[in-house]
Amino acid sequence: MFTQSNDSQRSIEFTSKLGIKAGKIHECCGPAKIRIAIMIAATTKGQIIWIRPSWEITTLNIDGISNWFSPERLLLINVRNKTELLYCTEEVLRSGVASVTIVDLPEIPNQITMHRFRIALKKGMASIQSKSGIVLILTPKDGGTNGVESRWLALALPSWYESKKNLNVELKQRWLFFRSYSRTDPPAKWILETTGFSNRIPPEIKIKPQNIY
Repeated sequence: MFTQSNDSQRSIEFTSKLGIKAGKIHECCGPAKIRIAIMIAATTKGQIIWIRPSWEITTLNIDGISNWFSPERLLLINVRNKTELLYCTEEVLRSGVASVTIVDLPEIPNQITMHRFRIALKKGMASIQSKSGIVLILTPKDGGTNGVESRWLALALPSWYESKKNLNVELKQRWLFFRSYSRTDPPAKWILETTGFSNRIPPEIKIKPQNIY
């Protein structure tokens, strides 16, 4: 869901009171970084383009993604090398065709790369006269990219309590989200938990913050 902030910068809330600015580049890192990307993509409309190295051992489970958004919205691009990855990312951003662009980077991008990404994003938004596009770069370990609008670290949390209570009930999914950096907001942590899915595709996602530090 898009909201309008006081500085006229559009933002997207991917759960209650938790969102990121549109028209910007954000960094996702940590073991559950893919989950952040999926949550954000699920609350948008339009084309989702996911650019990944072909040598990446982690694969995307389409059945799992379909619980969050229709796989028909997803264009998955597997690139053969680093040069192709950076070139493809710039071309996608420059085109302005994606509402969400997700780039799985094998290493932290340097300042020149980030500068080129920002220029391409700006041209893409100008070409379609929109500032609603979102760019998510997925980086290894704890991230650390310079020039991003915000940085998010995500970890999956266990659901042992639910499993002990009733083995026949589907486990709730829980995560720790840590906003380690933002140009406009202080660092903060949230524990999020799924409360269930509807039968619609894309489904209605219900996520509730459990604790806010």
